[in-house]
Amino acid sequence: MDSDLLALLNHGVEEATNGSKSRARTYFRHATSIDPDNETALLWLAWLSDDAYEAVELLEKVLIRNPRNDIARSYLDQAKKRREELELLVSGSNSLNLWHRMTPDHRAKVKDAVVPYLGEFLLGQGYITRQQLESALKRHRELIQRGSPKLVGQVLVELGYLSQSQLEAGLQEHRGEYNHRFRE
Repeated sequence: MDSDLLALLNHGVEEATNGSKSRARTYFRHATSIDPDNETALLWLAWLSDDAYEAVELLEKVLIRNPRNDIARSYLDQAKKRREELELLVSGSNSLNLWHRMTPDHRAKVKDAVVPYLGEFLLGQGYITRQQLESALKRHRELIQRGSPKLVGQVLVELGYLSQSQLEAGLQEHRGEYNHRFRE
């Protein structure tokens, strides 16, 4: 691997680990300008993207190149869930800009309930129960519809299912888990 490319990837990982998403994306985008098919850069860009559509596109590109990439497949499933959740929210709101970007197939795939990344993780780690997660997601959607959205983690704390310190510990574990997977 080209030493410049390797340096960009290392800098990107360092910035992402330190919480500087914008700088990390800059490094990974520069890496893809050198090697457009670099799986590491594409995976990180997908993970760091705030746009679920972009994340799906990047991950599908990785899987076309390497169909056996289990990390990409797992993240693709999660990105599609995120995209579907956005579609659900948009279909019930006045935000037509995003709605018009969707294809008719995307609109048809809107589901009623999608578990967000953090909620799945907290459930899997035993912080919360399935019932608590479902209650929090329901409340989360209600708040969005009322025009006063809150993050699912905040809703879990407000409902008394987690303490603030438990949420912070869960968030830290969640970040550590995904950072670890990208380094393997």
